[in-house]
Amino acid sequence: MVKVEYVFKERWFRPPVRTAINPANGFEYSIRVWGVTEVKAVVHISQPNENGSAAERQTEKIVFKGRMNLDKRGTLKRVNG
Repeated sequence: MVKVEYVFKERWFRPPVRTAINPANGFEYSIRVWGVTEVKAVVHISQPNENGSAAERQTEKIVFKGRMNLDKRGTLKRVNG
């Protein structure tokens, strides 16, 4: 994994995209919300290209969506890949 982009509703969050790049904490991002909010997590995975070259890497994106609640942790479900 290279990074995780957390995408929130633009109506409520500025900027709506928050990026986590720290693998030491599992690419965690913390935010306080009131009530329930929709969130999308775009996981960027870097892999060697089809020739096996690590110098020329390609990035795959895996997308998860779900609702997060102030009272408890939410659940994100994979929507692609």
